[in-house]
Amino acid sequence: GELDPKAVFELFKRASFRPEVLGAAADSLRYKFDLAAEDVPRRFAQEVEEQIESGNAELLRIVHSLTPLQSAVLRVLAARRKAFAPFEAQTMATYQEVLAKLDGDGGKLCGSLDDIQFQLDGLTRLTIVHRKRSEHGGFQRHAVSVAPVGERMVTLIGRFLVREHRRQGRTTGARAGHA
Repeated sequence: GELDPKAVFELFKRASFRPEVLGAAADSLRYKFDLAAEDVPRRFAQEVEEQIESGNAELLRIVHSLTPLQSAVLRVLAARRKAFAPFEAQTMATYQEVLAKLDGDGGKLCGSLDDIQFQLDGLTRLTIVHRKRSEHGGFQRHAVSVAPVGERMVTLIGRFLVREHRRQGRTTGARAGHA
């Protein structure tokens, strides 16, 4: 059977526009010579879903490995996106608010710019965020943005937090979009 381009595009969107997910799904079916032609579209969709779930599980593993301060920085970045200014006083205060919600007992103060720099470096090594340098009027500027894998992670963090809060029977504003 032939794959419907519209159905494939929908799978591509579900896969966060990552061609490697569709490629891996196609590769998994490449040598299935016993697969009936009419079953190809259904099996391809199943394989894409399995690839998505596998990738999501890996992202959640990374999320669970974040330190509380890394998690706070990521949540604030996710909430503010282009307006994110990592070292402004208001942002530093927001890190503290999110950290207090995460920790439950007020959290450790994160008043040091070096602390935040260290956390951003860690998130960069995990490929969750990108750091860009640019020259503007003779001055170097540094910008931080969510990397493509980080975009997926931000969505997953939101889903995970909602599920965790429901499981614990409470709701807070600590979701990624409400930091």
